[in-house]
Amino acid sequence: MDITKLEKYRYYVSYFQTEFETLEKNRPWLSFDDQKVVVSSVERLKNKFNLNIETTEKYFYHPCEIAQAVCAYYDLFVKTKDKKYIELLLANTIWLENNYVEYKNAYVYPFPFAIKSFGNKAGWISGMYQGIILSAFIRANLITNDAKYLVSAQKVYNSYQFNLGEKYGFKVEDEYGLWFEESMLKPATHILNGFIYAIFGLYDFYKITKNTDVKTIIDRCFETLKVTLPQYDMGYWSYYDLNGTIASYSYHEKMHIPLLRALYEISGEIIFNTYENKWIKYNNSSYCRLRKKIYSFQRQYFKG
Repeated sequence: MDITKLEKYRYYVSYFQTEFETLEKNRPWLSFDDQKVVVSSVERLKNKFNLNIETTEKYFYHPCEIAQAVCAYYDLFVKTKDKKYIELLLANTIWLENNYVEYKNAYVYPFPFAIKSFGNKAGWISGMYQGIILSAFIRANLITNDAKYLVSAQKVYNSYQFNLGEKYGFKVEDEYGLWFEESMLKPATHILNGFIYAIFGLYDFYKITKNTDVKTIIDRCFETLKVTLPQYDMGYWSYYDLNGTIASYSYHEKMHIPLLRALYEISGEIIFNTYENKWIKYNNSSYCRLRKKIYSFQRQYFKG
C-alpha cells in the first residue's frame, strides 16, 4: 500500500480525526454495533434537537457520523499505520454501501426524523452529508483499490444535480451564485460550514477522476464564497448562516477558521487566508468574545 499516495488524501481538516481518535471523550453519544459501525444514541439525539421521536430503538445509524468515521479512520491509519483503522473504515463504508436510497441514478441518504432547523419533514438530505459521504467512498477506494467504491462515489456525486425544492434537492443558484445547501429549508439558509464540506467532497472526486466538469463546478463554488464571505463577517465574529445566526464559540474556532485555512490551501485564493486571519483575531479577543455573547443573548430573548 502506497502511503505516500494515501497522504495526499488526508482530510482537509483534522476535526474528524481528533474527534474519533478518543470517541468516548469527544463524542460520548456514539458507540459501535456488533459490526463495528458507529451508532448514535436516540435518547441523546432527541435531547440535542428537542425531537418527539416515538421509537423503541436505542440507537440510530446517522449517515453523516458514519461517513465522518470513515474519513477519520483513513487519516488515523495514515498517521499510525495501525490496520485496526482499516477494519473500522471498511465496516462503516459497508454500511454506506448498503443503506442508500437510489433516486434518478443517484445515491442519497435521507434523514428519518424531521429537524426544524434542517428539514421540516422526515426524509430530508443534506449537501454537507452527501459531500462527506462522497469523500468516504473515495477513501475506501484508495485503501482497497476496489472500483465499486468509485461507482458509489459517482452515484453520490450525481445527487449534486437536484435543485432545492425538489425531492432530495440541495442545489441552489441565486443572486450569490452556486450553492449546495446543508439543510433543505426554503428559502435557502446558506449555512457556511455545510457548503464547504460539500465542496470538499467535490474536490476529492475531482482529484481522483480529473473530470473537468467537476472542476468547473468547484471553481463556481469558490466564486460564490468570494462574493459572500464578507457577509459572514460581523466585524467581531462570524455568522453561521446568512439568516443572522451567529456561530457558536466552538463553530467559530473549530469549524470556520480551519475550513477557511483548508480552502486557501486548495484554492490559493487570498480572500480565504484574509478572513481566516481576521477570524483568528476575533477568537483571541476578549472584547470580541463578549460582543458575541451579547449578540447571542439579544437574539435569544429579544427577537422581533
